[in-house]
Amino acid sequence: MGLLKTIKSSTDIGTVVGIDCDPWASGSIGCDHFEVVEELESPQYLARLESLCQQYSIGLIIPTREADMRILVPWAKNHTRAIATSSLETLDLCQNKVNTYQWLSQRGFPVAPWVQWRHQDPISLESIIGPLPWFSKDPQGRGSIGCQRIEQASHLQAIPDGWILQPHLSGQEYTLNGYVDRCGKCHALIPHARLRVSGGEVSHGVTVRDNMLIDLGRRVIEALPGAYGPINMQVFWNRHTHQIAITDINPRLGGGYPLSHASGGKFVQWLAWEALGRPLPENAQHTWQDQVRLLGYRDTHIAFPVEASLS
Repeated sequence: MGLLKTIKSSTDIGTVVGIDCDPWASGSIGCDHFEVVEELESPQYLARLESLCQQYSIGLIIPTREADMRILVPWAKNHTRAIATSSLETLDLCQNKVNTYQWLSQRGFPVAPWVQWRHQDPISLESIIGPLPWFSKDPQGRGSIGCQRIEQASHLQAIPDGWILQPHLSGQEYTLNGYVDRCGKCHALIPHARLRVSGGEVSHGVTVRDNMLIDLGRRVIEALPGAYGPINMQVFWNRHTHQIAITDINPRLGGGYPLSHASGGKFVQWLAWEALGRPLPENAQHTWQDQVRLLGYRDTHIAFPVEASLS
């Protein structure tokens, strides 16, 4: 809901139409219009999307999941509507962490030691990723779902084949929120410290104007092939040991985007401006505000049957 509220507060957005295959999707209550559509895999999905675009005169589509983007990239080639998505090549790099880490390593960007779990001997694993504790995660996972801390070698038996093992990283975790314009330039890069995290999303964060993080984020984002729009990265940085490691790249709006928006990074507004052919604001990198704090909370909405009455 925080992301949706931020989108609606952006200027030049106009009417917000949300779609989902779930009629009870929580975001439905915050849209100007909400439409239930077929499953993404349905042959009728794109035809339904085109019909809704015509019905509501949609000029900009902002997908929030990589799976939607993969469907929309080839579809966009035959349509004039602006779609906030990167190329299939960048989606491939970001959706699978094996591809992500290989790509980062080949270009000299910092990555923690890692290995794919294939039931190796724990001693051989230690030679690659160091001593326990380790951290396991699904190479195609989202939102920390299924991630586990491995305290003992015996715990490895519960890890699915092909999952990634890494050392348990110390230091502060940061998100680097960037916006890439149509020319492939990182127009703004806004780091924030993830002080508290719930379900993989930041619940307490603060923007941090740190030149090292900004430079790292800009170089990575501008190196991505065909990147466009909002892109965020997760980074662990231990200031005492000076070790830094990139753990994730997400080519979309993240759950912490409202913090970047509040500090001055109006990414959704910029998407609308580019769709309208307007120039982006100058000096955006130098005008966002440092030390802006996000304090997240869960909101609750109750839906009664239409015929119900309260007495």
